[in-house]
Amino acid sequence: MIPEEMNGINKFLVGVNYWPRRKAMYWWKEFDEGEARDEFGQIKDMNLHVVRIFLDWEEFQPAPEKIDINALRNLKKVLDMGERYKLKIIPTFFCGFMSGISLLPEWSLDKKAKFYRHPTLTKGKLIDYPIKNLFENETMLDAQKLQVKVITSEFSGHPAIYAWDISNEVENLAMPRSHEVAKKWLQSLVEEIKKVDNHHPITGGFHQENLEAEVVTNWISDAGEILDLLCMHGYPDYSKMGIDPVNPDFVPFCNLLTQSLGKKPVLFEEFGLPTVPPGETSKYIEMKKSTSGTTNVYLASEEEAAEYYRRTLEGLRRVGSLGALAWCFSDYDRSLWEKSPFDKCIHERFLGITRTDGSVKPAGNVLREFTNKKILPAPNLFEITSKYYEDPLTHFKALWSSFRKEGYKRRLEIKA
Repeated sequence: MIPEEMNGINKFLVGVNYWPRRKAMYWWKEFDEGEARDEFGQIKDMNLHVVRIFLDWEEFQPAPEKIDINALRNLKKVLDMGERYKLKIIPTFFCGFMSGISLLPEWSLDKKAKFYRHPTLTKGKLIDYPIKNLFENETMLDAQKLQVKVITSEFSGHPAIYAWDISNEVENLAMPRSHEVAKKWLQSLVEEIKKVDNHHPITGGFHQENLEAEVVTNWISDAGEILDLLCMHGYPDYSKMGIDPVNPDFVPFCNLLTQSLGKKPVLFEEFGLPTVPPGETSKYIEMKKSTSGTTNVYLASEEEAAEYYRRTLEGLRRVGSLGALAWCFSDYDRSLWEKSPFDKCIHERFLGITRTDGSVKPAGNVLREFTNKKILPAPNLFEITSKYYEDPLTHFKALWSSFRKEGYKRRLEIKA
């Protein structure tokens, strides 16, 4: 179910994930309509099609049985901006995990449980309590159903809506105990949405870990049976295979593998590359992990990032992707650097397609080049068996090797 006005003409979708450059994840708490309007205007000026936004769970649902009226009003203002600038919007529910931390309402926390994967920001404080059982706790399930029901009922008729996104990398919030539990959870939320909105597609924000390492769930295969379209997030630098951070084949490979597992069209919902300031050379920086220890993250030169964008986008088009959304709209203002998550996740400060002063990076200009291109038919999908989920990484490596062979490589070459 792809909106006719967007894909009836086989257009490759080009868009961006959005947080305001001076507010970031604090946007809904400090909502500034004028700021968002100006930045949506800039996105329109870049000739982009789609904007993905994130609904801060703490602001939109301050209690399990309550959806905040003011947050709904602000969401309407954002959707109206989308309509004004002819931009389509993908709202993401239950946010949830974001850039190395979890943004959660206090009522959703399990204060008897141990730290899961990422620290939690609630009521302005960073704590280690994880979320309650997202998939089986009755209060949590009822709360999630209420959120999707109220928001989709309120805005199903809004002309700016492109699709509904169930989550953002949900396993960074909580891990279901089995794929049957995960599938039932996903199905229940999709059914709730379809009761009030059966004309917009429903998707979910999955990430490369679901392809490389996930052995508890069959997320992508199961999601393909339930969702209208699939989304994937991919970054070579995060791969367990130690891939070159500017390898342009990795993201197209993840797109093709996702389609092969889920048997549904794929929108590549997140890709990107952090950069050094203009004129500086590429470098690695050391960064603290959210759990323990450190890791090295690559910051590319702006010119190197632009070439990575160009080759990655062309590769996506050549594997039949519906399109791609850059992560993210802007580098973040220095006033945010001492706040979580940017105090520790340093690379997140520099992942924008625009700079803190509002100027467009070369990578942002590359996105413009793809706004009028057509989707190409996908090459042959990978042959996947049910044994994939018994040892995902081994299968992932073997398929990556196959993808890198001449047949696929020729398909991805950019013609001079």
